[in-house]
Amino acid sequence: VRRGAEDEEYHLAIPVLAGVIDNDAALPDGPLKLDEHALRSALAFYFTRPVAGADRWYRRVVRSRPEIVADLLRRHGAAELRKGSATVPALDLLAGDERHREVAARATLPLLRSFPTRCRNAQAGALTSLLWAALRRADRSELSRLIEHKLGARSMNDGQRTPWLAAGLVTAPDRWRGRLDTFVRGRDARIRQLAAFFVTGDSPGLSHELRAPDLALLIRLLGPVFGPVRESGFGGMSLALETSIGIGALLDRLAASPDRAAGDALADLCSDPRLPVWRDALVRARDRQRVVRRDARYRPPGIEQVCRTLANGPPANAGDLAALLADRLHEIAVEMRTGNANDWRLFWNEGPNRAPVAPKHENSCRDALLRLLRERLPSAVEAQPEGRYANDRRADIRVACRDFQVPIEIKKSSHRDLWSAMRDQLLAHYTQDPATDGHGTYLVFWFGADGTPPPPDGPPPRSARELERRLTASLSEAQACRIAVCVIDVARPAPTGAVIGSAANVEPPGAQAASPSPIG
Repeated sequence: VRRGAEDEEYHLAIPVLAGVIDNDAALPDGPLKLDEHALRSALAFYFTRPVAGADRWYRRVVRSRPEIVADLLRRHGAAELRKGSATVPALDLLAGDERHREVAARATLPLLRSFPTRCRNAQAGALTSLLWAALRRADRSELSRLIEHKLGARSMNDGQRTPWLAAGLVTAPDRWRGRLDTFVRGRDARIRQLAAFFVTGDSPGLSHELRAPDLALLIRLLGPVFGPVRESGFGGMSLALETSIGIGALLDRLAASPDRAAGDALADLCSDPRLPVWRDALVRARDRQRVVRRDARYRPPGIEQVCRTLANGPPANAGDLAALLADRLHEIAVEMRTGNANDWRLFWNEGPNRAPVAPKHENSCRDALLRLLRERLPSAVEAQPEGRYANDRRADIRVACRDFQVPIEIKKSSHRDLWSAMRDQLLAHYTQDPATDGHGTYLVFWFGADGTPPPPDGPPPRSARELERRLTASLSEAQACRIAVCVIDVARPAPTGAVIGSAANVEPPGAQAASPSPIG
């Protein structure tokens, strides 16, 4: 081992290894025919003068005498590190090869203890590999004490401090998260070292143990330096490309978590001004996580809840609430055209002699609907204007019961976003909230065919019923199970003796049963 560290060849190495190979070929399944002293010598020759033909014999030794392999690795590796070598024997096997599990458990901590405090830049890769091997195989409490001891050395250079702090983030995140942030943030060289620790091919990848705050910290530190990069197709993996892929993996991890902490972390990252290049990916990840969290929180109603709902009790979940809301809005739509209270006037500005002259502002129409809706909802259900949802967007009405809710997005038939708001606002933002379980209502006030913007295809609708049918048809089958479309006809009635499109298409009470409801 000493001669190997001094780059001197020991002449007996080749003959001894040749004999080892010959014995192994003669007795491939038999016991090792060497005493401990000879076995140590052969291993020392193997580590200092590797011969490819001895690999099979070496694997047998690893399997049967891991403690001796670990001791020789520690001795030879420490000698190599002291002389400044960038490699240690079997380094790539300690973290990734399951057969080296016990060897790694015995050898990695001694090798890390002997790692020089001020190492060469070329040795950074060896340090990273050893730390990952220790994180996966060694005793965590001993590793934590070693990290504490190493980071207490003032003589440690920056190139080595970053990997040790990164390992500390995995073993004791609350202890080292702040120190890693302070040491690395805003310093490109240290950020690159952090990226090399977590995302390069030399490490086992992003640790599955990191929690949401730690994943968010890595995105905050790496994101300003490494933006989204597409593969060039010319082969090879640059640090920029590997880190870009790694940040994407971090976002996927957060998006796949149903925990509130993951949602809070993504929401904070979306508002971080230092991550503009990742903004679109962050928003997509945040919205995906809301769907995951919503689905994870769903619990099928029990028998008692079902019985209460069937007995006209309070809704049991967001689906029940959506069905109740659709029924009450349908009542309002029917009474609007068949009742004798002239409720349609609530949505018009009036001139002299109470003559309707122009539709009211959308918010005024919303307030009028709220008064009509609240009269029809059970006491356990509340309806409030402007519910806050994804990306700080606000639905026009939030109907809630206990911890679940259904958003209502309202548009006048003359609104320029009439045909896109259901997709761009209700589906894209409001129904992503876990409390909605994906349910929402798109409500349109029909003031007549005049002023209605043309649809993306086909002729403009001529009645409230036709508009409702066209909007419902634009939903996919899955969306139609959770999104209700309701068009309320508030157009001025035709003069006596005349027929207009909106009034001629009013359904009598109960007619809705002939047409399947979009929410089933």
